[in-house]
Amino acid sequence: MNDELTGQLTSGWIIPAYARSVLWLETETGIVQTEGEHGLFTLDHPSPQIIVRWAGMEGPALARLPWQVDTLDWDGQVQVGGYVDAIHVTELPGVSYPVTVIYMGGQPLKYHLSGYPNSSMRATPPYPAPDFYSGLAAEVRLSATTWLVPDESPLAEMAQYAMMENLRLYFFGRLADDESSWGQYFALPILLQAVTLFGP
Repeated sequence: MNDELTGQLTSGWIIPAYARSVLWLETETGIVQTEGEHGLFTLDHPSPQIIVRWAGMEGPALARLPWQVDTLDWDGQVQVGGYVDAIHVTELPGVSYPVTVIYMGGQPLKYHLSGYPNSSMRATPPYPAPDFYSGLAAEVRLSATTWLVPDESPLAEMAQYAMMENLRLYFFGRLADDESSWGQYFALPILLQAVTLFGP
């Protein structure tokens, strides 16, 4: 597949079964659906940047990836910056704790953005604090994503506080795997793993 049009979305990560029919790749010239457990695709035209969308052109943007030959090497990670629009708390059959569903309105973050200076940055100080707007893939239109977290998690508390105070956030997480069973209950199950909260 060593060309500028064909490839696969993932390599080491297998796309969960519930997600295989709803992952699409958007470029400047159109949008194509991926196929199979690694998201095989063929673009209409070469593109330096590709937006991973959920459920088609009108669906939320999950990531903006740079073009790479053979595989885009996405691993299901979702990183979005924006505002919390709503929070829903629910109980589910067979789940021993309430689940918080957070609606985030925002845009994908730039590829490989980290919420903190990680070990690969050790030799290259200074370590600047995150800047909300410079981290956004600003050319991608706003969309809403849904994030799942146990109700008693501090991440849920941070999201509630941010919504009440209208504060900006970065959310970091990943698509739920098949074993978690979240795909049986939610249209877009993104597991929230980390939050960066920005001041007013």
